[in-house]
Parts: sequence; C-alpha cells; structure tokens
Amino acid sequence: QMRLYGTRRSRLFVCGIFIACLIAVNVMLSKIRRVIHLGELEKSSRLHATLTSAVYYPSTVSGKDHPLIYFLLHSDLAVLPADLACRSANGTTTIHSSMSVSHGQDSGLMFGWCESVEGLVDFTVKMDTFTATIDPVYSMRTYDSVTCASNAFLYEDQEAIRSLLSDRNSTGDRSHLLVLYVSSIQAEIFASLQEEFQKDIKIIPWGVGTREGPFIHLRKTAYERAVAASFADCWLRYAPFSSSITLLDLNSVPFDSSEVLPRLSGDRSLLHRMGSSWEIEHLKVQRIEDSSGNGVELSESCYCRRGCATHGRNSSREIKCARLAVKHNPAIWRSRTLKFHRKSTDIPPYSTVLQQCLYRNPFTRGRGLNDGEVLRKRLLFNVEKEVDETSEDPCEIGLKKDDLQCITAVEVDQPLYHEDLRLAVVQRRSLKKHWDGCYA
Repeated sequence: QMRLYGTRRSRLFVCGIFIACLIAVNVMLSKIRRVIHLGELEKSSRLHATLTSAVYYPSTVSGKDHPLIYFLLHSDLAVLPADLACRSANGTTTIHSSMSVSHGQDSGLMFGWCESVEGLVDFTVKMDTFTATIDPVYSMRTYDSVTCASNAFLYEDQEAIRSLLSDRNSTGDRSHLLVLYVSSIQAEIFASLQEEFQKDIKIIPWGVGTREGPFIHLRKTAYERAVAASFADCWLRYAPFSSSITLLDLNSVPFDSSEVLPRLSGDRSLLHRMGSSWEIEHLKVQRIEDSSGNGVELSESCYCRRGCATHGRNSSREIKCARLAVKHNPAIWRSRTLKFHRKSTDIPPYSTVLQQCLYRNPFTRGRGLNDGEVLRKRLLFNVEKEVDETSEDPCEIGLKKDDLQCITAVEVDQPLYHEDLRLAVVQRRSLKKHWDGCYA
C-alpha cells in the first residue's frame, strides 16, 4: 500500500510538471503569436499619427467642474479614423471617458481632451484592444513670465542663443522661465546655458525628423509641425498661470516660409484653448530671420488681452499689439536687431552644409529665391558620414564629426493600432550625449 501511494504521488507530480510545461509553452506561443501579429500590424500600417504630449488641468482652470487632460496630436490625416478612450484613477475613484479630438489651425496639429479624476495617480489611453500609460504634465504656477524657444536642431550658435535668452531674462519680470525645446544641440552650448541660467531654464527634449537606418529624413512640413506642436505644448503648460509668454522660433533649419509659426488667426488656433480664468495677459511671437553677423535679426509681433498698448522698455514709442482673443485684428509685424559681439567669424560646419542643401547656391540667404535657385523641402542626414562641405551631392548631409560632443532628444513611444492606423503615444522624453557629432 505504501508503494501504491508513492507511485500515485509520483504520477501526480509528473502530471503537475507536464501541466506546468503546457501552460509555459502556451504562454510562450501566445507571446510569439502577439509579436507576429504586432509585426503584421506594423507592416500594414499606412496611416500614422502621434500623441506627443498631455497636460493635466485642475478644475480651477479647466473651465469645468472636474479636471481635464489636454492632448496634442499630429498627423497628415484630415480625420483620425479611430475612437480613443481614457481611463483615469486616483486609488479610490476611476473614471472612463471618451477623448474628443479637434483640428488645430496649424496643419497636421490636433487637440484632444478627456475628463479626469482629482489627484490623478494613473492614466491610460486606449484604442481598440491596445492601451498605453501616460504621465501627464501638471499645469501649475511656476513663473510669471515664460519664453519658449524652438526648435534647437543641430544647433551650434552659442552667442546668438545666449544673447536672445539673456535679453528675455532681463525684462524686469518678477520671475522668468526660459524653456528650450531641443532636438539636437552642441554639448558645450547645452552646459553653458544650464550653468548661466540654472533653475530658470528648462530643457524639453523634442525630436525632429524620422530615422531610417543610418539616415534621418526631415521634411519641411514635418519640421514646421514639430515647431508648431512645441509652441502649442508651451501654451497649454504655462498660459493658465503665467501673465506673459514669448514664443521664439529659432528657425534652425531655414526652410523658406512666408508665415511665422504658430498661426494665431481663426477659431481653431491656440487662442481658442484659453479659459476665462487663465492668467495670460501678453503674448509675443518672434522669429529669427538672420544671425550670421554680430547680431540677431528678428521679426516679432505682440498680442494683449485687455489694454492693447504697451511701451518698449527703452523707448517712449508706443507699440501697438493685437487683441489676444479667438478672433483678433491682424498683428503688426516689426523688425528688430539684437546686437552682440561674436567671438569667432567661422561658419559652423552644420550651418554651412544646411545652406548648401537648402539652396543650389550654398550661400543664399533670405526668403526670396533668385533666378536659378532651387529651394529644397526635404533634407537627408547621414549619421555615419563625415561632414563634407565639398560633397557633390550637398543634400545628403553628413553628421559624423570627430570629437564634437552633441546632445540629442530621445523619445520612447507605445504604438496603438486600429486597422491600418498606427498611433504612437510618446511616453518618455530624455536626452542622450554623443561624442562624434550629432546622432553619431
């Protein structure tokens, strides 16, 4: 009888091992099938969109009796062909809601919003059976005045950026935050800005271009969309609690454009996302037109919410500003030059090849095109190739440069799928240091 009991126990033990193995194999096969399925979805995706940022608004500024989470999305699509749902929780309460999406005034830019719980702890976005966790930025009081500069791409003009930010930081505001949206910037400039402005500067990684193997592809529309999205992100983050905002277009890649971003006319502009309780009173929009000499040439306009007249800091001349409202009078654009002393007259290597690539005549500047010049609307960057100013094909720009330290943006996203749509949900942003050129 003891032998029979031992045999039965051994059989049960063997059966248990066999069942555990079957479960493990089934789990492994399920994972393999899911990987294959995701690979098929990735290959079949013809339509693409990106959810690039999310901002949490407490009920005090949401305009509702409950908090809202605002989203920024961008895509070439006229309509997002899928329904998105949100889930927010704080440990005791969970709310499920659908996301409302509307187009912005800037091409390809969309705004979305969902209801949220107070004291948000966990938040997810769902499309079909796919979900992605997001950690929204909390919109809260930080500084009275904010300057957002975008986009630092292959940026290497230290004198110009320091002069611009120092000029804004000396306006006399009680507190002033400098926000720099960075795609790629020389490490020396990055360290210098952090040392000079310390707690009064915030660096936000903001990727530009699409990487395919050793190449980075950048289209004019994609670059403008990234800049417009960063300005929208700045507006959503700081407009509820800051009295003054400046949006500075660094124009790092001088694609020809007759219009300064962001576009502020129409009922789908940034200004349409402005609550009655928001503290924003003044908005200035600036764009760098040229910074090749001992100064920066700027185009600028201003907007104000109430008394629409202000005065220059060092002048008694009255400056007229357009009204900061959904439907406002057209802004008056002015030119201004900010002087500084440039220590070196050498043209940085990336700036040189960018000019070569954008125009047939490598040293053409300005918006107008002369006879025989061809403006290019797409750039190709070779991560593994050296910078070569004498290349026969100047539109393939080499980024590799020995001993040139560079900081680049890294974005980690979670893809969601619906039929032939791929929605990339950006979950984390960080900065990466390179030792032999940007991205190399």
